Amino acid sequence: MKNLHFLLLLIICSLFSCTKEEIIYENEHINVIINDNDAPPYSGITSIQIEGYVNRLFIDLLGREPSVTERTQTKDYLKSNDLTTEARAFVLNQLMTSNEYYQRFFTVHSGKLLDGITEQDITNGIATFNILYNNAVTAGNAPLAQYYQKGQVKLTSLQQAISDYSINLISIDQFFARLIDNPFFDDINMGSENFAIGSFEGLFNRLPTETELTASIEMVDGFSAQLLLKDGNGKDDFIKIVTTVPEFYQGLTIDIYNQLLARNPDSPEMSEGTIILSSTSDYKAVQELVLISDEYAGF
Repeated sequence: MKNLHFLLLLIICSLFSCTKEEIIYENEHINVIINDNDAPPYSGITSIQIEGYVNRLFIDLLGREPSVTERTQTKDYLKSNDLTTEARAFVLNQLMTSNEYYQRFFTVHSGKLLDGITEQDITNGIATFNILYNNAVTAGNAPLAQYYQKGQVKLTSLQQAISDYSINLISIDQFFARLIDNPFFDDINMGSENFAIGSFEGLFNRLPTETELTASIEMVDGFSAQLLLKDGNGKDDFIKIVTTVPEFYQGLTIDIYNQLLARNPDSPEMSEGTIILSSTSDYKAVQELVLISDEYAGF
C-alpha cells in the first residue's frame, strides 16, 4: 500500500513539475510610441517627379520653364521639407508675387476674352485714339472727339488693369470688368447681341438663354431690364452685373481647374472656389488649392 501511495505521488509531481528550485518569470510586452518618428509620407517620390512638379509650376504660373538654378533650388527646398503642403505653399507664394506671374495672368485671360492682345497692342490703340481725338477736335466735331476720348480712357484703364490688380487697387471682378469694357472687346463682339454672347461665353463658360439674351440686349442698349435677378439700365450696369453675380465666380473656378487640371471642378470644389472668390476675391487662394494638391503634383 505504501508503494502505491509513493507511486501516485511521483506521478503527480512529474505532471505539475513540483520542484523547489523552479522560478516562473512573466514576460509582459508593452507598446512604446516614439514621437516624431513617422516615416515621411512622400519618401517614395523621386527627384525626377519633384522636378516635374517644379517645371509645371513655373510654366503654369510664369509661362516659362525654370532655369537650372531655380529648378535645383526649388526641388531641394521641397525635398528637405518632405514635400509638405506648407512647403509647396511657400514656393507658390514666391512665384505668385513676381511680375512674371501677373504678366502670365493677363496673357491667359486676354487670350480667352481679347484674342490674345498684348500690352503693345494696347499702347498702339491708345496712340491711335489720341490721333483720332485730336483730328476730331481740329475738325470741330465735338461728339466724335468725345467718342474717341472715351475709347482712349477705356484703353488706358485696360493698360493699367494688371498693375492695379497686382497692388490690390482693384478686385478680381473689377479686373475682368476692364477686360470686357474696352474697344478691343467691342470690336471682337460687335453689336449688343454679340457683346452679350461674348460676355456670357467668356465669363460664365456658357451661352445665354433666350430670356437672358433679350434682357442683355435691352440693357446694353440703354433700356431698363432685369438680368440674373438684378435690375439694370445701360452697358455699365450690364458689365457690373455679369462680373459680380455668383455665376461669375463659378466661371472663374471652372477656368482655374481647366487650366491647371484639364477638368471641371466637382461639386465640393466648385462650392469651395465660388465661396472663396465671392467672399474674398482671392483668385490666388483657389489656384493654391489646386497647385498644392497631389493630383496636380503627380505624387
